[in-house]
Amino acid sequence: MQENRKGGFVNQDKKTIVKFRNDFNSVALKNFTANELNLLLAISSKVLNAGTSEVRFTFLELKKMIKLSKNYTNSEFAEEIINVNRKLLMLNFELTNEDKDVIQFALFNAFITSKANKTLTVSVNSRFEFLLNELASNFTRFE
Repeated sequence: MQENRKGGFVNQDKKTIVKFRNDFNSVALKNFTANELNLLLAISSKVLNAGTSEVRFTFLELKKMIKLSKNYTNSEFAEEIINVNRKLLMLNFELTNEDKDVIQFALFNAFITSKANKTLTVSVNSRFEFLLNELASNFTRFE
């Protein structure tokens, strides 16, 4: 996937659409490398509409989803995956509700990288699943 001028992401070989609520766009992802952004978007596209259920990826599946060009070892790829969540955890995810309460949170409730099994298992935080999962209205579409 490549970033376009409008800040969206385009898969050059296939039209992959990744949708996020506009609330998600307020978070700065500028410290992510291209591969890390691609991983985040691939993970997000798979957990979309999964609710808070755990979603499991194999490393091979993720590499195919992002069309990884670099020949990573499984250990190097695991570190790349771990870095995605490390950077997500450093972000200030914050919402203000109608009562003007400020709510800070982590997007993923679980983000388990298994080097031994070559898998990633994620689940979305139940209080904030609407950011990725409930996209009936007010969404941005990246093509």
